[in-house]
Amino acid sequence: RYRACAVRIYMGRIRDYFAEQQGLTVADVPKAIVLHEVVSVGFAAATWMVAYQTQPGKALALTVPPHKRPQFLVNGYKAAMGAATKQVEKVSFLKRISDPARLTVACAESICFRGLIKPITVPGKLWAAWKLTLMTKSRSHIANMATPSHIA
Repeated sequence: RYRACAVRIYMGRIRDYFAEQQGLTVADVPKAIVLHEVVSVGFAAATWMVAYQTQPGKALALTVPPHKRPQFLVNGYKAAMGAATKQVEKVSFLKRISDPARLTVACAESICFRGLIKPITVPGKLWAAWKLTLMTKSRSHIANMATPSHIA
């Protein structure tokens, strides 16, 4: 009973903080979640595109002479690229890409990069979603104010 009361008080404080100080309400949560996902997908696509263009793994691999590369890594890479090529060929819109191995490596590189900078991107995406939610909220209020209530 005490725990339930404490949780209600704590949640009330959180609600008050966001509603009174940050300008968000419970009704804004779905919009904020959608905007957070849009920001996340956009960032993922952007890092994949940059990795595809710059090929950072290729530059790193060239620093190790071929005879010094562990054979199990070379064999694993070849097997993964064969499987990736088959998967990319199954997807209709990816068939147009001439180098499925490069696409796959770029995806892996972008996933690794995003994993490394996650301590920065998680709060950054939350901040971006919050700001975008406030922007859309203020625009909807402006649009509602522009329409006279007796007409609507």
